[in-house]
Amino acid sequence: MDAFGFLRKSELEPVKDFKVIKKKSRSIPVSFGLGLVLCIGAAESQSVLAQTLVPSAQPYTSGGASFGGTGTGNESSFGIGGTGTGVESGAGLGTTGTGMESNSAGLSEGTPAFMRPLPNEVIGQGMPEDMRSGDNPALIPYDFIGPPKFVGPPRAGDREAPELNPEQAKMLSEQLFNNAIRLSNPEVRVRALDRLARSEIFGNKLEEAIRSVDAAATNAVALPNSTIKNVRLVSLVTTSTNLTDALIRESVDRNTPAGDRKLWIDRAIKVWRQAADLSSAISNNDLRSEMMARVSFDISEDSQAIAAKIDEYIQTNDLDTDQMKRYEDTLDELFDIALEINERVPMSVWRNETAQKIAIKSALALRFDRALRAARSIRQNAPRALTLARVAEALARFNRKDEATKIFIEAAQVASAVQEASVRQVVAGDLVDRLIALGRFRDARMATYLYEDDDNRMKALGAVAENQARRGLAHQAVTWINAEIAPEQRSVLIKRVQDGTLQSLSSNVANSGDVIMYEQPSR
Repeated sequence: MDAFGFLRKSELEPVKDFKVIKKKSRSIPVSFGLGLVLCIGAAESQSVLAQTLVPSAQPYTSGGASFGGTGTGNESSFGIGGTGTGVESGAGLGTTGTGMESNSAGLSEGTPAFMRPLPNEVIGQGMPEDMRSGDNPALIPYDFIGPPKFVGPPRAGDREAPELNPEQAKMLSEQLFNNAIRLSNPEVRVRALDRLARSEIFGNKLEEAIRSVDAAATNAVALPNSTIKNVRLVSLVTTSTNLTDALIRESVDRNTPAGDRKLWIDRAIKVWRQAADLSSAISNNDLRSEMMARVSFDISEDSQAIAAKIDEYIQTNDLDTDQMKRYEDTLDELFDIALEINERVPMSVWRNETAQKIAIKSALALRFDRALRAARSIRQNAPRALTLARVAEALARFNRKDEATKIFIEAAQVASAVQEASVRQVVAGDLVDRLIALGRFRDARMATYLYEDDDNRMKALGAVAENQARRGLAHQAVTWINAEIAPEQRSVLIKRVQDGTLQSLSSNVANSGDVIMYEQPSR
């Protein structure tokens, strides 16, 4: 009987008892992946012998398209249960040679009897109890790994979660806080209080969140210096900034009583100062600088949000004179605190970047004295000049032109002190662009002298000429080109003036549909 005939027979009539047929002969075992081994003689024709290892009692399951496959569904015609290469390793019956079957439990019919579990042995239930470590969160018991639970809105037939009244919610919050405080492991206690504070912020239980953050901060500082402590402090500082955002949002809410608004801001100031102290306790210098800078910038960002709300309330007449005065004083105090914390940042890279951000936020809040103070606190010339230029632009747009001119001059003087030519070129380009945007074309031409080479200066002057012509001032552009530029270089700038004039005409056509016609002079 040939091998394939035997396979067809075995499929129709499963073997129920083990029966081993042996014959002394030299043979080559060939695996077919159906619990069968065919031994084919090497020298002479031999009878085909078969040995059934596992009785067939259940239908065969496989991850692939064919029996005993690799689980990919792409099987080869070279052999039943092959890997697609036609070369089997003989490590197992119907395997890929790796010993890893497509059936995750490893209980396919091709598994030899000695590899199958004992009758009373249960597999897949996780690590033994004596091997688990409850103190190490990095070790996850295997029995925790399972199909994801359903999350989302309740489905049909599910019981809805009961709603808690305010008294029950308060009792639950107290219970969770007390449970977290009683934890014996300090690191776990800090982590539990941190998570509790985040949930309370999400539920707008801000007073309870302040209590949880205070308790977590007290315990976090007492932790021994290690990576774990740094991780807990970073997480707690992030939670604190989220809490202050919620407190400031509550202080400017229309439904908050006017007498309570300053109280919420005072609470936020306390949390900010505490977050800055927590940041200073981080042992890693780079991480400490980053977190302190983040706290400082968060203060300036929330201050600018308060200023925007003040402007909104002024337009709707929702603030009286006394309330507005309190808000104005509070804004000055908040920006002072932001600058104070930023001065404590150890690394100059973080300190300079945050000072730039504080200056911009202060200018947007119309606190120009604080903006200039932040800009002048930058010790490096290049970022200092860039920041001064942005503050000067804000002054000009707020119609404080004389002050803007003084700050632009200061920015140009600081830019000229930059030693690196490539860096000074970047600063000069930024200054020229801002002056062009404000329509200060003469000042922009003067700023081009910050360039060392004539090529870059001519490019900058070309931008001045083109933008001046784009605004309908082509005649003035031609006048200064003829007066200030050498004859051999004028043609390049005149070409830029023509480009600007064409763009101006195109813009007029696109906006109004009318073409500006110039009257021909009479002869």
